[in-house]
Amino acid sequence: MSKGDIIDEIFGDCMENYDPAIVMKRAILATWNKDVDELNEQVIELFDQKTEVTYHAQDVYHYGDEILQNAGEIHENYKIRHIKGLPSFKLRLRKNAIVMLIRNLSIDDGLCNGTRLVVTKLLKHNLICKKINIDGSLSEEILIPRITLTAKHGVVDVTRHQFPVKLAFCMTINKSQGQTMDKVGVILNHECFSHGQLYVAFSRVRSMAGLKVVLAEGKTTTANIVYKDLLELGKR
Repeated sequence: MSKGDIIDEIFGDCMENYDPAIVMKRAILATWNKDVDELNEQVIELFDQKTEVTYHAQDVYHYGDEILQNAGEIHENYKIRHIKGLPSFKLRLRKNAIVMLIRNLSIDDGLCNGTRLVVTKLLKHNLICKKINIDGSLSEEILIPRITLTAKHGVVDVTRHQFPVKLAFCMTINKSQGQTMDKVGVILNHECFSHGQLYVAFSRVRSMAGLKVVLAEGKTTTANIVYKDLLELGKR
């Protein structure tokens, strides 16, 4: 099964009569951010192209006491890099896309790092989103503003002004912890690399019938990383 096949398997039957409450209960999981980003870009193509808006961030780069803003090759380099803790420089969204917060905005309102939302309106300076309530209904409109975030990448501090969200049809296995879904696709082009990661992926789905797995080409098995010493510590 290819990446295209797994996208159709997980999301294909719910796109024609789109219901965000159903889509929210489905996801594709992968081990590497690179695979996650590639899959999200493929899924977003299933939505109406006419509604697309691309948001470009504003960056400032600090090297010691020196500030390098939009500095030629440096700027071009950081535009395409994945920088841990920062949203993408280029954020491409379409109406009804599923996104995930990557920062705590309001814990009291349930707008925490990892919260998934559906985008209902794409404005110039704000995103209008809704959460899915427990009963499957949509919440009231939630305004998501651009915020300024800073992260260190090597010797450079990157300050980025962007919406604190990323596409979330596909997510990393670690980011899916605590969620239970009706359909889950697991992409294992790169094998699991941490204790219990494979178990986390497989246990996100309510039943085995809703689980689909894609292994790397030519492989029929995958590694299940378990550190027995950790299990022994848990018994003490």
